[in-house]
Formats: sequence, structure tokens, C-alpha cells
Amino acid sequence: MKKITLLLFILFLTPMSWSQTFTNFTTSDGLGANCINAIAVDLLGNKWFGTTNGVTKFDGTTWTNYTTENGLIDNLIYSLASDKNGAIWIGTNTGASMFDGEKWITFGINEGINYVRSLAIDADDNKWFGTVNGVLKYDGTNWTKYTTDDGLIYNCVTAITIDKNGTKWFCTPQGVSKFDGTNWESYTTVNGLPSNAVYKVAVDSQENVWFATLGKGLTKFDGINWKTYTMTDGMISDYIWSLTTDKQDNLWITSSNNGISKFNGTEFENYDMKDGLIGNNTHSITLENNSEAWIGTFTGLSRLTPKKTNTSKQVLTDYDFLIYPNPTYNKIYIKIEDMLLNSKLSVHTIDGKLIKLSVLDTNINEIDLSNFASGMYVVAIATPKGIVNKKVIKL
Repeated sequence: MKKITLLLFILFLTPMSWSQTFTNFTTSDGLGANCINAIAVDLLGNKWFGTTNGVTKFDGTTWTNYTTENGLIDNLIYSLASDKNGAIWIGTNTGASMFDGEKWITFGINEGINYVRSLAIDADDNKWFGTVNGVLKYDGTNWTKYTTDDGLIYNCVTAITIDKNGTKWFCTPQGVSKFDGTNWESYTTVNGLPSNAVYKVAVDSQENVWFATLGKGLTKFDGINWKTYTMTDGMISDYIWSLTTDKQDNLWITSSNNGISKFNGTEFENYDMKDGLIGNNTHSITLENNSEAWIGTFTGLSRLTPKKTNTSKQVLTDYDFLIYPNPTYNKIYIKIEDMLLNSKLSVHTIDGKLIKLSVLDTNINEIDLSNFASGMYVVAIATPKGIVNKKVIKL
């Protein structure tokens, strides 16, 4: 019997102060190119980087590059997303590719898709592609196209965000459209945006909508009021490429010229090359396990890791679960606490191929491995603190 414990730190009584540590990566470390347009993290915790010379996968130790020679439709990557099965979807100038760890599937002019600038996947695993000619939805069988004729404000879609209600937000150079599956609504300077050139939208847990503009700063819309933040408020730049939120509703903001900002709703915390960032032209950002920030720039990749610098009083709360028997001849059982009910579980080969997907819907879950070949497998569980990977041996 093997007991695995994930410790969650709940901090209280005195505030925790953090210093930030940057680790930088370039082509000399294994990146396919130093210009990084997109970042995604898959079910196994692998990091994927869309570059100007293909896609790079980093598993924490090994760098693997994929180009058109491997099956990718185009080497110029604009967008990335990982689906519920762990496959990576890639948007390029000449169409889209999907890689499940074993085989490549491409979608191009025959499917009516090219010039893919943005990509997102909803809770039903539908893929949404933002192109220069409108939005395409792919449900695994059928393609549906949406344009200005349907309600989209402009056909060139530079970014897509899907909020917790399933509403799609489409960013364009002429404003933002939102689509709930039936109705369209658009926002421009007429409504309260400081500029129509919106490059990214983020929606926080309070359903405030944040708009990143290129030249006019950051705008918050709470459903009634609009408020814009600029460099005069402490933000690092008014030219924003991208943004994302963490579980504490902090905003992480990338800029086209000055570095990045972290905004807690009151104060901006800024980082640039003087702090260790590899480049100030920061194009993409993704958070891993709500802590480490991966930042793509035009001159390489930075990982920003928080370091604890003082010892506040802490309470440790265990996310305990058991995997047994391990090794096993046929079945394994995964025992979890109530806090992990309805978490997603996946089983992969050691090289990343997905072979089983399920939901932990009871406290003791049976997983049948009897038809699996002998060897080592990876069990991945999506917890509130991120993906946890554990190895299981099938005898």
C-alpha cells in the first residue's frame, strides 16, 4: 500500500511576504525558437510553447520540438490549448493541428480553416478557433462558422476567452463580442472601452470582465461601471498583449515593451529585465498550479517562481488519497477524501499517451488495468492545487 499526501498550506495570522525568482530558457536549453506566441499546460503538467519555429514540449526535464517534419501543419504558431483528453491543439497561419501524443491530425483549407489567431476549448470539449475570417466551432464532427452576419462585431478574432458560465468572449481590433450560445452582445468605445483594439479578455471569480488594450491600458467592467487603469496608476505599460487571473483574482498582465504587472485590485507589482525577466516584450503568460508563471517573450522564456522569505504561522491540511495495490496485476483502487470528489482522473502511458479517463465520483474508485500491458503508467488527478501525477506499475 502506498500513501500519497498532497500538502496544502493555509496561511493566516501574519501576512506572508514573497520574493520572486526568474529562471530563463532559450534555444540553447531546448526551445524551438526564442519568440514564443502561446503557452499551454496539459493534463500531465507538460508545458507546451508555440513558437515561430514549431511547438516545444517541456516535461520538466526534457525538451521536445515538433515541426512540419513531424506532422505539424505550419511552423508559425499563434495559439495553443489542451483538451480534456490531454491532446494539444495548435493554431497556425495555414490551419490547425491536433497531437494526442502519438498521432497528428491537421485541419486546413479543406475544412475551411486558416489564419488561426486564437483558440479555446469549452467544457463540452468543443474547439473554438478565431481566424481573420470569423470564428469556427468544431464539435468533433461538424464545423460551424460565425461572422459579422451572425452578430460578431468584426471578423478578425485575435483572442478567445470562455468564462465559468460558458460564455465566449471574442476580441477583435474593432471591439469585443460575447456569445452565450444564442445571443450576441458587443462592446466598443461607445459602451466604455478606452479603445476598440482589445487583445485579451479575462473574467475573474466575481464575474468582473477585464479588457486588455494595446495603447490605452486595462479596463474593468463590473456589469454596470467601467474603470480604466494605465501607467499613471502604476501599471507597467499601457500596451497590453495578454492577461490571465489566478485563484486569488490577481491579474497577471504582459506588455509589448516594458515587462509584466501583477495587479491585486489595488496595487501593481511590476517586473522587467532588471528583475531577471528574459525580455521586456512579453507576449504570452500561463500560470501553473496557481503559483509559477510561465512568460513567453520575443527573446526567450521566463519562469517566475515565488520564494517564501519569512516564517508565518501555518496550518497544514492534507489532501490524502491512497492508490492500492501498487504494483498490481489487474485493478487499482483510489481512495479519496470528500474534497476530491468529482475530480478528473486520467491514466497515461509513460510517454504521455492517454488510455483512460474518468471522474472520481465516490470515495473509493476502482480502475481496471487488467487489459493493460505490463509496465509503468502515470495516474494524473486534477486537484484544487493543480495536476498531481503518480506512477503505477502493472505486473
